Amino acid sequence: MTEHTVSSYDEELTTIAGRIAEMGGVAEDLVGDAVSALMRRDLALAEQTIAKDVKLDELLLDIEMRNVQVIARRQPMGQDLREIMAAGRIANDLERVGDMAKNVAKRV
Repeated sequence: MTEHTVSSYDEELTTIAGRIAEMGGVAEDLVGDAVSALMRRDLALAEQTIAKDVKLDELLLDIEMRNVQVIARRQPMGQDLREIMAAGRIANDLERVGDMAKNVAKRV
């Protein structure tokens, strides 16, 4: 039983890390698309960029929920708790990057 709990705990932490990586990719795409739309004055790309920001918002909520669940279920300490808290901060920062990209796209 102990082995299963540890492996599922590792899977939960890995899933959170994977969601952070996914958010990073989406944020990177948003910034690139917003800058391209601005440089080319491409209204269609700007509108797509604005619409894609919803994905970042959804990922942020998913990460926040997963963090709360891991903290409630596992009561992490030390390094694990620091990683979970850092994941939350990183997710917030990436969501903010997406908001800034959306603002650039709105100005196109």
